[in-house]
Amino acid sequence: MAGGATATPVVGAPMIWAQDIKNITLRHIGVSYSVVSDIGQQASKDLGFKVVMQNLDTSTAITRFITQPQSVDIPDLEAWQTKVAVPRGILQGIDIKRIKEFDNILPIFTKGEYQGEKVSDQGISAYPVMYIASKDSTKIVPGVHDYMQPIWTLLQLLPFIAIAYAAPQAFHDWSHFAGLTGKAQGFHFALFGAAASVVFSLMGQIGEQVDFLRFMPEKRTDRFDWKWWGAMVWGGPGWIMVGALKMLAGSLLTVIALRHGLSPVRAAEPVDMYRIGFGYVFQSNAIVVSVTVLFVILSQIKINVTNAYAGSIAWSNFFARLTHSHPGRVIWLLFNVAIALLLAELGVYRALGTTLAIYSNLAVAWIGALVADLVVNKPLGLSPHGIEFKRAYLKDTNPVGFGGMTLGGLAALRPCSFSPEPSDQLRRVLPASRVS
Repeated sequence: MAGGATATPVVGAPMIWAQDIKNITLRHIGVSYSVVSDIGQQASKDLGFKVVMQNLDTSTAITRFITQPQSVDIPDLEAWQTKVAVPRGILQGIDIKRIKEFDNILPIFTKGEYQGEKVSDQGISAYPVMYIASKDSTKIVPGVHDYMQPIWTLLQLLPFIAIAYAAPQAFHDWSHFAGLTGKAQGFHFALFGAAASVVFSLMGQIGEQVDFLRFMPEKRTDRFDWKWWGAMVWGGPGWIMVGALKMLAGSLLTVIALRHGLSPVRAAEPVDMYRIGFGYVFQSNAIVVSVTVLFVILSQIKINVTNAYAGSIAWSNFFARLTHSHPGRVIWLLFNVAIALLLAELGVYRALGTTLAIYSNLAVAWIGALVADLVVNKPLGLSPHGIEFKRAYLKDTNPVGFGGMTLGGLAALRPCSFSPEPSDQLRRVLPASRVS
């Protein structure tokens, strides 16, 4: 991109003058596979000034970069981290015309080639190269990948818009749905518990929102900062509203699918739910099937790429801290995908109810340990008042948090019975075909 600036960041790099070059120190931070001390030592010898490389895990690196940008000169950033950093104006872009071998370097990352020949792509992610418009720009130039999200969002919302226009009665039928037998009036504790086992498994996502909230800018002190509080509430505890809306939307499509004669098992399948939903949008069955397939492909790409990438980061960080070695991100990517395929072949989906029931208890125990530390231990002075996000300053094992979660999880799982036979109360509420 002529005249553009690469997304390769250099933050606060000192001006290097020939007369005092020996007094210069460049601080480079990154994860284990990109920070190699031998390279730093050789660079110091070749360049005549000191290059210090520090190995940090992914979350610690981005936290330090965001909160202490002046302590870093050259950060090695993931693609998602770059998107967090650019809008904050803490990156200094480099004009690509000043990089002599840029045209030869770029294909290494985009095609796995150097000067037309295939090279090893170990550790190189298949991400599009991102650019910023100018040296001090705070916006990333849009690429093709930025236009796929609106398409997916439109396909996700289109059935509900069409149903509201063409069949508004469906909302009434959904809100008055009395179960498969038509007798499930009133409150049923067993059904509530079965639903809660699924919903509580999503509580882990609420805790993960902390990872996003720590990147928020400082709150204004001269006046009440509505924007800051709105972002904090909506992006933190308010995120549960997004999950609730998605579950309500799914239940609407499920009821509509049942009204169209689908079996309960098929009505709970997202593919069939959206196939029925797109039937309200398009008249042609061929178009309905094609659009459904497109939507499923986009959704699976988003889900599986995210899970495979995040899983490889987790395995990489775990074994890097445990063994102090890194065989390459690709190895952990393949390892994570292999585990997913193995679980799929073992039929983990068929045991999803039991799996979510176990996981929901562990998720609640984890959140309980966090809440106990925030609302009990800190006010009583039993733990430090501040929250330490710099993992490099933390011990490898945390018997307090992990111990609290373990005890809470065991206490929750102890009275549970995971028998494959449904309870008598569920048998009275659900038909035999549903509980068999």
